[in-house]
Amino acid sequence: MLILAALLTFCAPSPSASAQAEEGSQGQEAPALTVDVEAHKEVRVRKGEGSAVEKAPPEEAKRGDIIVYTVRYLNDQDSDLEYADIILPVPPGTTFVFASAKVAGTEVTYSTDNGESFQRPPLKLRLKNSDGSKVVKLATAAMITHIRWAFRKAVPPGGKGEFRFKVRVK
Repeated sequence: MLILAALLTFCAPSPSASAQAEEGSQGQEAPALTVDVEAHKEVRVRKGEGSAVEKAPPEEAKRGDIIVYTVRYLNDQDSDLEYADIILPVPPGTTFVFASAKVAGTEVTYSTDNGESFQRPPLKLRLKNSDGSKVVKLATAAMITHIRWAFRKAVPPGGKGEFRFKVRVK
């Protein structure tokens, strides 16, 4: 059974904040977006001359299947949420499907180090060879551990939306 392992949303006080909920000046946690995540298996079925995509429970997924995650968010606070981010892990046993996470009004970045740092594609890994020399290699989709959607504009009170991303079962 595939389950999204963790979900972290936050409203950071500055664009350079780390991927943790920041505390306000009075020691309170910063307000966050309310987020709901649903998953379904994508199933292609024949319909006459063509085909259609239908949904099935993610528990039925097998190696090579595509799982679609639908993420719904809502600002249920009384004020704008500045620098709101939604960060989701790529579930264990799956590989992120490139170009499936684009959302208008957000900057999408990816992590290959369990959410410690994020970057835009192409994802570059700085590694050391056995002789100590440094080398830069491009990361593959299988190396992506987390996805971050950074909202470019404040999310107003009552602001809501949804987006999707896909993973392939290993």
